[in-house]
Amino acid sequence: MAEPNEIKLFGAALSGYATMVHHALRLKGVSYDYVNVDLKNKSEEFLRMNPVHKKVPVLVVDGKPVAESLVILQYVDDTWKQPPFMPQDVYLRSKVRFWADFIYQKMAPQTYAIRLSEGEAQKKAVEEFLGYFKTLEDGINKDIYVQGPFVHGENPGILDIIIGTLGAGLKYFEQAFPGLKLLDKELVPLSCSIIDAYAELDIVKDTAEMLRQRPKSLSMDEPKDIKLFGSARSGYATLVHHALRLKGVSYDYVNVDLKNKSEEFLRMNPVHKKVPVLVVDGKPIPESLVILQYVDETWKEHPIMPQDPYLKSKVRFWSDFIYQKIVPQTYVSIQSEGEAQKKAVEELFGLLGTLEDGVKRELHVQGSLFINGLKLGLLDIILGGCRNVLKRMEGLHGLKLLDEKQIPLLCSIMDAYAELDFVKETDEMLSQYAKA
Repeated sequence: MAEPNEIKLFGAALSGYATMVHHALRLKGVSYDYVNVDLKNKSEEFLRMNPVHKKVPVLVVDGKPVAESLVILQYVDDTWKQPPFMPQDVYLRSKVRFWADFIYQKMAPQTYAIRLSEGEAQKKAVEEFLGYFKTLEDGINKDIYVQGPFVHGENPGILDIIIGTLGAGLKYFEQAFPGLKLLDKELVPLSCSIIDAYAELDIVKDTAEMLRQRPKSLSMDEPKDIKLFGSARSGYATLVHHALRLKGVSYDYVNVDLKNKSEEFLRMNPVHKKVPVLVVDGKPIPESLVILQYVDETWKEHPIMPQDPYLKSKVRFWSDFIYQKIVPQTYVSIQSEGEAQKKAVEELFGLLGTLEDGVKRELHVQGSLFINGLKLGLLDIILGGCRNVLKRMEGLHGLKLLDEKQIPLLCSIMDAYAELDFVKETDEMLSQYAKA
């Protein structure tokens, strides 16, 4: 059989299944080209390669596509003989296939159940997963394992590739969900030992470094036509202006007449019928908080979300707190009078105090200008936008909403944000529209 000439792997940087194939090819010393697939905008070329599942990974060898990671791993071992991933004994090979299938059919789906559940449901999902893990541990010990760092001894095989990659994912889960214990060395000592040995392999480290670079998807072109529908007096739209300018994105601005909304605009946001709406190459994205995260995921320069999944969850939590609690209470405060207004302002102060304590406790780097240090983040943008609204309300209604004694950290962040050049330039631009 002739040696394959053209080898191409279609994958995604965050796909554990694709990572296994990277590892297998590198262990075999196979040279290949890598195509990082945009999972939100899959190309016609990719869909032709895997028309059934439409998922990564797909390995294309001399124009012939092979789909599904477990199938690919065995194809790689059948095609490139050295070093072998499967034992020579036919019965042992059947055992490897059995336990590989067990991981795919039982353990992998259970990790999704853990990620998508909370509280008692998550606790139950973890218990079920650990039961599966113990079954795997006992089965490998009984059916296959020989002395050595890996299942078959000194060299990693298919089960090591699968268990090692699963282990990396479990470590990620433990970081994302503090208090979650999925890698228990007392419960599954052999599996943990294999995972640790696998993580130290050069090919594993090299692959991780390559995937961290997050190569730009070949199927995704840089957005060309970017249009923001907003209003000069909309604090929510201002947030999007700031995010786009921080990222250095060029865009057209359409100032919407809120009393006479055009049919074009209403088509862009038929549900809420509100500004802002960001339209990228004809695709509308409404709702400011959704837009801010879309902007960060589309334009990678100057990231406004932390890399750590747990910190990212905290940013989303407190952003949602501002949107769901503080903003509505601000409007209650300015729309009421007398004792009702006094009570509403006291409640607003309480909410701002809760935000101050939460940000200080969970996110803020002590002594830094902004929440993430010197770099602006999503919460800084939202707080900066809040400052404009709160200051405006103070001037119109004679209220004291920004009290440096009660919320010194928030006031400091807001004041520093207001001094940024792109913030001043945006405010000046919008003031011209407001006068028109």
